[in-house]
Amino acid sequence: ISSMPLLLQGKLLRVLQEREIRRVGCTKDIPVDVRVIAASNANLEQAVVKGTFRSDLYYRFAVITIDIPPLRERKEDILALARHFIRFETPEGEPAPGLAPETAKVLMGYKWPGNVRELENAMKHALTFLSEGDITPDLLPPKITQHAAAVEETVATTDADMAGRSSLKSFLKQKEKEYIEHI
Repeated sequence: ISSMPLLLQGKLLRVLQEREIRRVGCTKDIPVDVRVIAASNANLEQAVVKGTFRSDLYYRFAVITIDIPPLRERKEDILALARHFIRFETPEGEPAPGLAPETAKVLMGYKWPGNVRELENAMKHALTFLSEGDITPDLLPPKITQHAAAVEETVATTDADMAGRSSLKSFLKQKEKEYIEHI
């Protein structure tokens, strides 16, 4: 709803207030009894302040608001949604494949900039290439597996750096001990 032009917002507001529509080319109004559910990925209050969204339409819609955080902030939903999409895409009567543990780890570690739709598409992608068994990481879209590989490389580098620092500490302690003994 936030990307709707101001002119169209005015027309929608009129429909909601008057409870009537007029077909293109007609002169007669048609009564309607509707409820509108609208979604926005933008903050409508800020859009009202900026002047890109009508305040009267905002208050018409702001009767019941539901704030749904992005998937990256709801990690606990990732695997449940992935399994839902797998079941939904599996033909009726066939057993739904599972997620290999390493696949679950990859899914949980990804940031999901495309939100739930990106997760749904990732599951469709994996199912397209699945021949049998559970969904493994190699069946996921390359963008997701490349991210997982980059994260693993960073973790491995950090671990190696920490191990090096640990041995450096012990090396310095040893040299300090030798120096004190020599004095």
